[in-house]
Amino acid sequence: MFRHLHPTDSPRLLAFKQAAGRAEAFALPQAIQGVAGKFPAVSYAGIALSPRAWESCWVVSDGGRIQAVVRAGPRSGPLAWEVRDLFVHRAYVHESAEALEDLAVPAGKSGARRIFLRLPQSSPLYDQARRAGYMFAGSETVYRTQSAEDAIEKLGDPDLRVSLRLRSSQDDDALFRLYCSSTPGELRLGRGQTVSEWLDASEKPSARPKEWVLEEDDGRVMAYLRTADLRAGRYFSLTWSRDMKEDASGLVAAALASTRDNAAAVTVVPSYDEGMAGLIEDIGFQPVQTYDVLAKILAVPVMEARRAVAAVG
Repeated sequence: MFRHLHPTDSPRLLAFKQAAGRAEAFALPQAIQGVAGKFPAVSYAGIALSPRAWESCWVVSDGGRIQAVVRAGPRSGPLAWEVRDLFVHRAYVHESAEALEDLAVPAGKSGARRIFLRLPQSSPLYDQARRAGYMFAGSETVYRTQSAEDAIEKLGDPDLRVSLRLRSSQDDDALFRLYCSSTPGELRLGRGQTVSEWLDASEKPSARPKEWVLEEDDGRVMAYLRTADLRAGRYFSLTWSRDMKEDASGLVAAALASTRDNAAAVTVVPSYDEGMAGLIEDIGFQPVQTYDVLAKILAVPVMEARRAVAAVG
């Protein structure tokens, strides 16, 4: 049975902890940290006692035994949900498919068009997610370096740094065009086809990331940079047009500028962006973990049927 986590589940959570594997699903903040933690029974006992919290948490249970726990909710807006936690009893791996499939009901009722799920490539739940209707939406690798300052030095010429300005809401359409031009079409299908879907599916590494754009003289937005200072170090993500006059070295330098002393740096690079992967590997970034992103599409645009007169004979 797929149902909300209840306050009466608190004792059952302790038994579930003993038999649960490590975390399988990773939202962006957890992916950056790169640690698959054990089931936090105490935290979930607190969630079970808070109505506002357990409304975003579900379990698959059989009688008094919890078989799977899933926590999910909107990413940056109601059109896109994400799985934030997924823990499964070792003896009931197949029940993860039920949890992921039935999650479509509350997500759809809330207006979501997609549910996103990030799994390590070695995850035993990949086949279960596919059974539940989740389609491949791209691979990405977390890269890390222990010293952002060393990485900047390896970039060489400080004049490479580019002039950026803060992002504004008026940039949304231009940034969506940048996303469409830099992302393979087969991946855009799973991630969003409109500006609203793309905005709601955007991930946040922290509550208040800093966002910047690179604009050329003719007004075209050529790059989009997001940064955040986390416990794991300076995080940055970069989307850039292949039509840029310069390469991305200056953008990476801008992303790493003004980091804390001896701070580490981390980024997530899509598998199709081989240019960025090669650039950051050259300045000392090392791959840490590769993930597959999957998406379950709950709603697609339907063309409106119209009557028309046609000559016959």
